[in-house]
Amino acid sequence: MNVGVSWRGGNRPEIKRRKSTRLQQWSELLSTSNVTFVNLQYGLDSEERTLIDSAESARLRHWRHPDPLTEFDDFASLVGALDLVISVSNTTAHLAGALGVPVWVLLPDIPDWRWQLERSDSAWYASARLFRQQTAGDWKGVLRDVGAELRGLGVLDLRPPNG
Repeated sequence: MNVGVSWRGGNRPEIKRRKSTRLQQWSELLSTSNVTFVNLQYGLDSEERTLIDSAESARLRHWRHPDPLTEFDDFASLVGALDLVISVSNTTAHLAGALGVPVWVLLPDIPDWRWQLERSDSAWYASARLFRQQTAGDWKGVLRDVGAELRGLGVLDLRPPNG
């Protein structure tokens, strides 16, 4: 199973802090067997590049991929080729949803209005499933829940019946 991941979003510092995770927090999820993880995070910082290049992140595939801000069609092709996208609320999550690619969106306790407050599905994207923080700033619980769900399914479980 090929799963794209993106852990950061937002361009204003206060928003970025609330809805972004750190790559290090994904280590347990990235150790899930029978899954090839594909880095979809754009704008990597030096710490993230070092971590991705380390043996610890060997299960996270990274190559020079299209920049979604300047090569949107190519980035859409990459996202469209995946079995699942796991992402915080950012351009990648919205693109996956718009393409009908199964996307699991990781949300802070008080998300952007588009995700509403209590649903586990999306009003906008039939392929989206929402995983919410129960406590402000607690990504550990969200990533644990996502990991449990991921370990319990196969590729055929992801696509809707007509998808």
